[in-house]
Amino acid sequence: MTEVTADRVISKLNELNLHLSPEINYRVETVFPRIEGMFLNREIRKKFQLVQRIEPVLRELLLEHEQVQVVSKGKEKLLHTAMVFTNYRIVCFRMNSKGEPKQAFSFLYYTQIDSLKTTNSWSSRDDLTIALKDGGKLTVSTILKTEREAMLTAFQNAQKVLTEQGFDPSVSQSRENLCGNCLQVVPKDQYQCAACGATFWKPREIVSRYFLFPPWGGFVMKLYLMAAIHLAYLILIMILISISLMRSDYGFPLMIIMVVYIKAAMNMWFIANNGLYQKKFPQRI
Repeated sequence: MTEVTADRVISKLNELNLHLSPEINYRVETVFPRIEGMFLNREIRKKFQLVQRIEPVLRELLLEHEQVQVVSKGKEKLLHTAMVFTNYRIVCFRMNSKGEPKQAFSFLYYTQIDSLKTTNSWSSRDDLTIALKDGGKLTVSTILKTEREAMLTAFQNAQKVLTEQGFDPSVSQSRENLCGNCLQVVPKDQYQCAACGATFWKPREIVSRYFLFPPWGGFVMKLYLMAAIHLAYLILIMILISISLMRSDYGFPLMIIMVVYIKAAMNMWFIANNGLYQKKFPQRI
C-alpha cells in the first residue's frame, strides 16, 4: 500500500474538487487516512462533508497553533456526536439529523485523560472509551476502525509531547462544557455563561420534566427524535398498563414503570449532565 502523505491527500481532494478552509490548520494525512481502495471517492466525500459542516465552529474555537488531526463521528448514548482530535485536546459536538453541529459542545485536554481504549466488535466499527482523571467517562460507539488507529496515535503522540512541555491547563472538570452561543468555557455546576449571559437548563430541571411528561425532557434539550421516541414509548406503556389493569394484573404495570420509566430517566440524567442545553440565549455576539 502506498504511503499516505499530505501532498497525495491534497492532490486527491483537488481531483474531487474538495477544498478545506485555509483558515484551519489540518494534518490532512490523518484526517483522510485512506486515499486508495474500493468506493474511495464516496468515502472521502462523506468525510469532507462532515469536516465542512463543523468548520464554522472550528474557526471560532481553535487555539493558536492548534492543528486538527482526526475527525470522526459516532454515537454517545444514541446521540450523534462528532469528535475532533487536535494536538492539544478532543473537541465534541452534538449533531442534528442533518449532520450539523448543535448544542452541546465540550472538550477535554489530553492531560485530563487516564486511558483511551477501543472495544473491538465483529463489524467495521468499534467503541471508543475514554477514562477521565476526575472519574468521568466518555464512550462513543460505532467508530470506524480506520479512524480508531488515527485516534490512538494522535492521543499517544500528543500526550507525550504535552507532558514533556509541561502543558497542563487548569480546568473545572476533565470534560469542560462550552457555551453554545459564544463557545467560551462554562465551569462545572454553572448554568449561565459569564461571557455572553446565555443560560442553560440544570439537569434536575430536565429530568423533573421527563417524570411529568417523558417527551418534555427531549423537547427542552431540542432533541426532537428522542422526544418522539419517548412519546411512542409512553403511548405503548399506557396501552400495556390499561390492558393489565383491565385484567386486574397490578404487578405488571408497576414493573413496567419501575424498569422502563426509571431506566430512561437515568439515561436522561446522564445526557443532561454531559453538556449544556440552551434555556435562553442573548442576541448572537
